[in-house]
Amino acid sequence: MVSNTALVTFVRQHIRSVWGLELLILLRADASRCWVEEDLVRELRASQMVVAANLRKLEDSSLVVLDDSGCWRYRSGPGVLGDLCTELQTAY
Repeated sequence: MVSNTALVTFVRQHIRSVWGLELLILLRADASRCWVEEDLVRELRASQMVVAANLRKLEDSSLVVLDDSGCWRYRSGPGVLGDLCTELQTAY
């Protein structure tokens, strides 16, 4: 279990908004699934701009990856990042 301070720091550094949190949770739900951006927009009922901005932030944070076929996947974070994602999802 991670500390509340670590969780708050993680959110401040890696999550732009509730949209970013829900996007991360969606991608983590089936880490083997390859999502095209349009499917994420439809699933989250968000704008393309919101989804794209949050994907880039999560990519910069090494939480998601854009593969060679142009689709997005959750990148199982190394140890602590993965634990923080789990704790964040539980808290949400």
